[in-house]
Amino acid sequence: SGAKLISSFKAELEHWGERLETLCHTTDEEKSVIAAVETAATGGGVLGEVLSRQPSFRLILQTLHGEDLIPEKAILAWARLRREGNHESPQGKLFKQGPTQAFLEW
Repeated sequence: SGAKLISSFKAELEHWGERLETLCHTTDEEKSVIAAVETAATGGGVLGEVLSRQPSFRLILQTLHGEDLIPEKAILAWARLRREGNHESPQGKLFKQGPTQAFLEW
């Protein structure tokens, strides 16, 4: 469920969040975190299956933003790249999911 996913993700962020903050100083670095989540979501396996299922990817993006790890500027820069990209690619399909689009239109 979405609540279980976010609960587990937030528990991981207790450990990794501070490290992400230390590593991410530019928009490109912040976008690379989103790209890593995309790779996990489209890479298959159990993790890919969970993250590619709607609305999981959106919930992860929203949590990264809500926890102040990925700012709006980086999310919107990533979204611009995806809008211009191949919508038939696995990343494009993930981007075009309804819940992800709803989050981007906030």
